[in-house]
Order: sequence, then C-alpha cells, then structure tokens
Amino acid sequence: MRRSFIFLLPLACFMVIVFLSSCSKDEEETGGQANILFVHGYTFGKNSTLVINDSVIVALTAGYGNFTQYQLVNSGSNAVKVRDNTLDSIIHQSSLNFKKDVYYSIFMANNGQVPKLIAEEDDLGIPDATKTYVRLINLCPNGDNMQLNLTGGATVVSGVAINSASDFIALDPGKLNFTIVGANSILSSITNFSMLAGKKYSILMTGFVGQTPKATHNIIVNK
Repeated sequence: MRRSFIFLLPLACFMVIVFLSSCSKDEEETGGQANILFVHGYTFGKNSTLVINDSVIVALTAGYGNFTQYQLVNSGSNAVKVRDNTLDSIIHQSSLNFKKDVYYSIFMANNGQVPKLIAEEDDLGIPDATKTYVRLINLCPNGDNMQLNLTGGATVVSGVAINSASDFIALDPGKLNFTIVGANSILSSITNFSMLAGKKYSILMTGFVGQTPKATHNIIVNK
C-alpha cells in the first residue's frame, strides 16, 4: 500500500502542474483584451464596419484603401463579421482568435470576388528609441511580390507577397523618400515623409496593378 502511495504522489503532482499550466495558458488567451486595427483593402468593397460577436464596432469603420485606429476587444475566440454599409448587408464572417494584450492589424483583402480577413500580429516594441521603423503591407490582389526602396538608395524590404506584411525595419529618422516596386515597375512614390524616432509606420498598398482602382499607397502610424 505504501509503495502504491509513493508511486501515485508524483503522478498527482504532475497532473496538478499540467492543470495549472493549462489554466495559465487559457488565461493568456482569454479573460483580457486585445487591440485591433481594421485595414480595408478589398477592392470591390465600400465603406465597411467590423461586427465583433454581433456588436457593431463603429470605431472600426473604414472605406476602401483606409484604416482605423486601434480599438480594444475581448481576447479569445471572436465571431467577426464585415458589414458593407452601402449595401447594408454582411459580406463576410469568420472566427478570429486574439491573444491577450497583443496588437493586431485586421486586413480585409480580396479572395477572388469576395473578401477575406487576415489577422496580422503587430510587434510595436521599440528596440532602439533613436531609430524609426517602417514595414510594407501588400494588399494588391494582382501584383507580384513587392519591395520598398529608399529612392535612389538601398532596398528596405523585398519579397512582400500578396496579402502579407513585412517585418518592421529600423531606419535613421528624418525626411525620407521611398518607392514601392512591383511587377518590375514603380507603383507608387513617397516624397519627404517625415519619420520620427521611436515611431512605427506601415506603408499600405491597395488596388490593382495596371487596372482600376489603381495601386496606390497610404500610411499608417502604428505607434
């Protein structure tokens, strides 16, 4: 009997540790809040609003090629719908999982003739406060991989696939000039963009390459 008790005691301890670990992980995923920013890159869409768990989040409303500010939502699994405010109808619905205290950009992108949602985790940490940071978001549905160049200078990021974002890249702050290249041609140019130290920016590309609406850029200040 004593031997059985000695054998069961470590097993019981192990089960308790596993249980506590599982609870800790669940608490990380749920029971808190996440921050989400809505980016509208669906070329066939009009002014649209995110509906989270059947609650209309008016602050998460954006027209095509535009974006919102970050808004707090519950972490964990969320039923997410997109309401086209012009059509007065739901044009997409899916389930997205948000981790507690994590920032996300929610891209509405083309999936053929219909939209889809992509949740991109945004790393808003600032490793070096003397630097400025930039990334490229490619939501052009018919373009090649894109790259971001300093005009007349170095390539900042390359190989950014459709419906994806690059990592944030550190640069020296100041007034900078960029070109966005895809399909072996310059798609858009940015002149005298004042980038501040300790800030993070996203250059958002939406639209069609060589078609209407034409590919163009917008700039998101993530932090």
